[in-house]
Amino acid sequence: MPVFRNFIGVLGKIYLWLVSLFIISIFVFIFLNEGLEKIQEILSAFNMVNFIATMIILAPGLGLIMWSNRIKQYNYLEKFKKY
Repeated sequence: MPVFRNFIGVLGKIYLWLVSLFIISIFVFIFLNEGLEKIQEILSAFNMVNFIATMIILAPGLGLIMWSNRIKQYNYLEKFKKY
């Protein structure tokens, strides 16, 4: 089970890193083509569509990391139930 837990945790972290690089590269592309005003418009606190889309994109990676931590916590508690 520790191998599976570690695999899920690493997979989640790799996913988050790749998505983060993708989002940063999109911001650079937008900045080079449309300027700083468009970046400010996208990152505005009132732009809820961008926030929801970002959370949807990040959710699988965060879910994998949370699942890995849940398995780790469950295994830790199982050690004490035996005594």
